[in-house]
Amino acid sequence: VRWADPTLVALLFALALTVIVDSLGSGRGRRWLRAATVVVALAVQGGIVVSAQRFVAAPNSLTVREFYAPETMSEVKAAIDADDGDLAVSVGLHPAVAVANGIDSADGYATAYPLEYKGRFRELIAPALELMTPKNRAYFDGWGSRAYVFQPDLPLRASYSRPPKCTDRDLIVNPGAYEDLDITHVISACRLTNAGAVGLELVLEAGFDDELGPVWLYRVR
Repeated sequence: VRWADPTLVALLFALALTVIVDSLGSGRGRRWLRAATVVVALAVQGGIVVSAQRFVAAPNSLTVREFYAPETMSEVKAAIDADDGDLAVSVGLHPAVAVANGIDSADGYATAYPLEYKGRFRELIAPALELMTPKNRAYFDGWGSRAYVFQPDLPLRASYSRPPKCTDRDLIVNPGAYEDLDITHVISACRLTNAGAVGLELVLEAGFDDELGPVWLYRVR
């Protein structure tokens, strides 16, 4: 839809321009003018569509390797497996990173989560949602596909840009919800200064220069 819809609109606009060209008169040059009109209109619209793409427009976009961070997440997965971990959640980086690297996760983007699961997951992030605007709370409550560990000061769509430069921050969650969701680990793009207060202990700090940056792994105590 993102690509086809604007292109279809541009095509219809180009065809409309050919009607205008036809109304200007007749002659052999008219055929070429019509063709040139369509080509120019599509080229301009194509340039607009491409430049508007978030992957192109974002000045600090991640490469595929930086986004998936295979070496970093391989170390994280090994540590989780060594702990006989069940499920992880991600903070400050897209949950797809963990999932793509074979880490079982309680969060992510699904076709549609059961309403019952959304309710249980909401218990985990309820303290953070209370600090967010009604619009941002509705972003979780009204969208059945998302189960992210939202935080008030972190982007809602941490996907194609680098994680925020935050080496130290508090994690705002309800630690009483870990067990109900079978969460055993938290993968964070930030060092959590209140780890002990939210029932976590540091297991690993991993990171490679050509990947997304340092990642901290915590286990639920």
